[in-house]
Amino acid sequence: MKHDTEKRRLFFAILLPDDIKHAIGEVVSRLNQSAPRNTIRWCREDQWHFTLKFLGELTPRQSVKATEGAEKTARIAAPFSLKLNGVGAFPNPQRPTVMWLGVSEGSQQMSDLANQLDAELQAMGFPKDNRAFKPHLTLARIKSYEQEKESAKLLQNPTIAEFDSVVISSFALMRSYLLPDGAKYEVTEIFNLKG
Repeated sequence: MKHDTEKRRLFFAILLPDDIKHAIGEVVSRLNQSAPRNTIRWCREDQWHFTLKFLGELTPRQSVKATEGAEKTARIAAPFSLKLNGVGAFPNPQRPTVMWLGVSEGSQQMSDLANQLDAELQAMGFPKDNRAFKPHLTLARIKSYEQEKESAKLLQNPTIAEFDSVVISSFALMRSYLLPDGAKYEVTEIFNLKG
């Protein structure tokens, strides 16, 4: 039967409360006012999250294994305090293709959580992440060289943003739908940190 074999595009993520999303929205609004016209594709509020581990297209059986790995991780990992701070870019501020919001508090704890999750999933046969984990929340994507040059000007005068600390006590398994107007995300399961 189709529903038994249908693959789903999945990833693990840390989600943020509405008050923090509101503060992020204010930062995006200020950046957007300074941005050259039509140069940046901003992520929508419902897309803001911290990716812990991207899984890709999984079968239902693989999804169950991923969930088991997440449950093991959640039993070990403890809640932690997180504070957002600083706008940056990949691969670098001079040639930004992705603009992101960084972390000033809780960066090590989030990295530890991502690495623990990666290790649990690797033990279950999932491929290990080759790149070192860097906590970041994607704000925007920039597509062309001309747009990169224009967008780089934004990062020369970084927006000062004050964010309150928030306690992160869970992470989520998310399903991603690729749509013409951008990705849509759906929470599949929540894992509470109990360490």
